[in-house]
Amino acid sequence: MKKLLLFSYCLLQFANSFGQSWAPAGTGMNGNVLALYAYDSVLFAGGTFTNAGSNPANNIAQWNSTNWSALGKGINGSVNAITSYKGKIYAGGKFDSAGGVAARNIAVWNGSSWAAVGKGVNDTVRALVVNNGNLYIGGCFDSANGLIVNYVALWNGLAWDSMAGGVNGYVYAFTTYGPNVIAGGAISTKYLYYMNYMQEWNGINWVGFGDSTTNFCSHPVYAITYFDSTLFCGGKLADTSGGYESSYLTNWIGDGAFAPFASIWAEPGGPNAPVYTMAEYDSILYIGGQFDTTYGWPTRGISSCSNDTGWSAWDTVGSGVNGTVYSLAVYNGQLYAGGAFTQYYQSINHGSKLKGYTANHIASYKASKPTGINTVIDNKAFKVYPNPFTTTSTVSFGEDSKHYLELDDITGRKLRTIECNTAQYSINRDGLAQGIYLLKVYDGQMKYESSLKIIVVSGKE
Repeated sequence: MKKLLLFSYCLLQFANSFGQSWAPAGTGMNGNVLALYAYDSVLFAGGTFTNAGSNPANNIAQWNSTNWSALGKGINGSVNAITSYKGKIYAGGKFDSAGGVAARNIAVWNGSSWAAVGKGVNDTVRALVVNNGNLYIGGCFDSANGLIVNYVALWNGLAWDSMAGGVNGYVYAFTTYGPNVIAGGAISTKYLYYMNYMQEWNGINWVGFGDSTTNFCSHPVYAITYFDSTLFCGGKLADTSGGYESSYLTNWIGDGAFAPFASIWAEPGGPNAPVYTMAEYDSILYIGGQFDTTYGWPTRGISSCSNDTGWSAWDTVGSGVNGTVYSLAVYNGQLYAGGAFTQYYQSINHGSKLKGYTANHIASYKASKPTGINTVIDNKAFKVYPNPFTTTSTVSFGEDSKHYLELDDITGRKLRTIECNTAQYSINRDGLAQGIYLLKVYDGQMKYESSLKIIVVSGKE
């Protein structure tokens, strides 16, 4: 058999890094960026800063891909959430004035001036989302425009609504699910002995998640998103479903109604600290937070995964950043990250060292395919599931044709070469110690197709 011509692990790491790049957004901010929102060719950033670029900007600013500028006199307190509604920009946070106008914790920008949203709400706004022609506001408040509400309210452009009495705990995040809105936070919906920190608004009532045998989220939820028919949930501590422990990230999948399934993030997997934000970019899910590893792999505040791997193999985003990521948004074909960091990292010397570059609380990221290989980024040539695995895992090519597999350890040392003639092949973990490996796939003509990290999490070594 013709000898396989193989790329080394280090070369693949270099190609992967070459195809992924961070860049600063001007000179950034002098304080944390807590919210990002793209609208009408502009990226809006909110947080706890007084300068954006070289310009004074009180806690909110806009970026046009070249320069930062203020929104009038800005806002006199922290901005935690930004969205657009009926052609205007809404900002929520902890403040009592916007543009010099009295505005309690929520305000609206019309492109030239700020205005209050009725009489506002009486405490911090943490989340905003628009659905079915309405603006939904979540946070720590119990009064909106003088109306008694509980941590969530609806604004239709003219009046406030209490949404059937609201929920019983702080709301930190929203996502939409068809005509419905899902809220996550410190909400405690109890099913016998189980606590689920999410509820769904169906337009009339709030509906809880789970049943008497399911514990979807066991501690407060800070970020949720519905993407590729899957609901993802991140926070301080989530999911113990299916007998697995996944401290900071979990997901549900369903059709019409959510149904739990065993978490794919098994110990010691998943991020090792809270997840605060999520975004979809180029059909890939990105998560940001306080973590510095995912599955033990250095990810430094931000990580990514796609359904091409069955949501089971997470990857680095460049080489990460040096602090917490609180917000993510896609703007002008790039992913922007905001947070408490002051540098992003790029790998040098074939990935063996890191170099830090200044990015004051905000940076942009763009992924592109390396030249000459069918990319470590996409992994569309094959899928591996489950990943991580403890005993066996299946490699699926989607068609019956000859392929060759090579399994390398993290140093690039070849461990196995396998010939496959069917659409699926089962790999066993015999002789593989717990750790991270690289699986390479070649077609029947020995032509390199793609690579994917696989993870062995337990079992006999």
